[in-house]
Amino acid sequence: MRIRTLFRTSPAFMCLPIAVGITVLYYTQEAADQIHYFPYPWAPLLVQRPIEYMAAPTYAMVAALAAWSAARVREAGTWQLAAHRPTWQVIAQALVPVVTVGWLMFIVSAAWAFTERPTWPTPASLAPLLLTSVLTVAWAVIGFTVGHHVKPLISAPVLACGVFIVVAYPHAMQPFYLRHLSGEYFAHLGVGESATFESMAAQMMPTLGVAAAVALVWARWKPVLRIVSAAVLVVAPALAGYSIVKDWNYNPSVNTHVALACHGTEPQVCLPESGAHDLPEVHVQVAKAFRVLETYAITTSLPRRVEDQMAYGRFTQRNTDRTVYMQLGIAHHKGGLDRSIVTSAVRFGCDADPQLARTIHFWLEKKLGGITPYSRIAAEDPYYTRAQYQQAVATAERVSALSVHEQKQWFAKTRTTACEGRPS
Repeated sequence: MRIRTLFRTSPAFMCLPIAVGITVLYYTQEAADQIHYFPYPWAPLLVQRPIEYMAAPTYAMVAALAAWSAARVREAGTWQLAAHRPTWQVIAQALVPVVTVGWLMFIVSAAWAFTERPTWPTPASLAPLLLTSVLTVAWAVIGFTVGHHVKPLISAPVLACGVFIVVAYPHAMQPFYLRHLSGEYFAHLGVGESATFESMAAQMMPTLGVAAAVALVWARWKPVLRIVSAAVLVVAPALAGYSIVKDWNYNPSVNTHVALACHGTEPQVCLPESGAHDLPEVHVQVAKAFRVLETYAITTSLPRRVEDQMAYGRFTQRNTDRTVYMQLGIAHHKGGLDRSIVTSAVRFGCDADPQLARTIHFWLEKKLGGITPYSRIAAEDPYYTRAQYQQAVATAERVSALSVHEQKQWFAKTRTTACEGRPS
C-alpha cells in the first residue's frame, strides 16, 4: 500500500484536526505561561514543559486510535487476505499513521516553544521527547492488541479515558513513586536543570513492560509460556523502576548545571550565559543595593561574588562569606532587583509586626530612589489599607532625611520593636 493511501485511509488522518486542537489547547492554556516565566531560554525546559502537559492526552488518543485501527484491519479481512505476510508487518503498517500523529503532537508543541523563546535544542534537552516517543509506540501496541479482541465502540472510549487517568493522575497522588513511573515526566524543569538517565528509565520501564507483555498475545507460543513470560515482563520492569524511585519525593532526580557569564567587581555578578546581555545593568543594581546595606550596617560584610540562584535549578545553594546566591534575572525582569536585595537582607528573627516591617522596607526602598506604589502592594495584599501605606511612607521619608548615624539607630530600634511580643 502506498504511503499516501495508508495515511489517508487511517483513522489517525480523520482525527488529525482533533489532534491539532488538543495540541493548541494544551499549549496555550497550560504550557505557554510556564515557558515565559523564566527570563532566559533554556532548551531542556522548552522541550519538557510543553510535552509534560501533552503526555496524557496524546497517549490516550494514540491508544484509542490504535484500537480503532485494529478493528478496521480485522473487519477488512486483512488477516485472511494477507495471510502470507508476517503479523508484525501488518500491525506496523496499521500503526504508522497513528504513531506519527502522536509524535507530531509532541514535536509541534516543543517546536512552538522554541519559536517563542529562540534558542537551539541540545542533546540533554531531548531526553523527555525520546521518552514520550518510545511510550507513544508502546501505547499504540497496547491499544491495537485490545482493539483486536474487543469491539471498537467499547475499547476506544475505555482506552481513551483509562489511559488518560492512569498517566495523568499519579503526579497528584501519593505515594510519590507513582508519579515517577507513569510515563508522564511531570518534572517542571527550570533553568539550569535537565533530565537524568535514571528518571527517564524509571518512567519508561513499567509501560514498556506492559506493552511487551501484551504483544505476546501475537506470539505463537504455548499458552503457559506466554502467560509466564507476560508476568515476568510486567513485574520485572515495574520492580526495576520502583527500585530507582522508591526514595524520591515529588522531585525527580535532575542534573543541575548551566554555564555562567560574569561581570564587574565588588561584587562580581554572574548570570546564565543566555542572560549575559543583562549583566551590565544587573551589576549596577546589585552594587547599588549592597552599598546601601553596607552604609546602614544592615550587613557586616560584602560578598565578592553574587550568582543567580536560577542557574542551580530548584535546589537552593548555601551562601558563604565570599559568594551569595539569589534570584537575579527574574527579579531584574520584574523591575525590582535592588529592592528585592535590600528587603530580603533584613532579618528580624521573629514573626515581625507587618506594619513595622513594611516601614523598614519602604525606608530601604527610599534609599534606592523610590517606594513601591500602593496599587502594586494592594494587588498582592488586599487587606493592606491606604492609610497604613501612607503612614509607613511618611515615616520612611522622615527617617530618610536624618543623618546616617540617626538612621542606623532608628533601624536598630525599629527592628527590635517589631519583634516585641511576637513569636519567634
